Amino acid sequence: MGELVDAFPDLRIEVQDMAAEGDRVFCRVTMSGTMTGTFDGVAAFGRRAETAGFHVLRFEDGRIVEWWRLTNLMGWARQLDVLPFGPGAFLRIVSRQLRWKLSGGRK
Repeated sequence: MGELVDAFPDLRIEVQDMAAEGDRVFCRVTMSGTMTGTFDGVAAFGRRAETAGFHVLRFEDGRIVEWWRLTNLMGWARQLDVLPFGPGAFLRIVSRQLRWKLSGGRK
């Protein structure tokens, strides 16, 4: 999240809907911001974008132990006019997510 906030200092994540059942919380969110810094190796363009997404969080002992999300990254990138990402973008994204999961959600 730190890299995202650095690239989009006016980042806003707005919860549209939220529901909880058992140890899970489900959220529908809207994310918006202006890209004024470098993100994932892509230089700032100064464009604003907005996208929707879903998050599912699972808790144990008051802590998040799983976090699943679905976000329209292609729509986000299209609005920022940063497509194509390039051949290594998918691997960078998967690698970052895997490192995050293996670290137990810590940076």
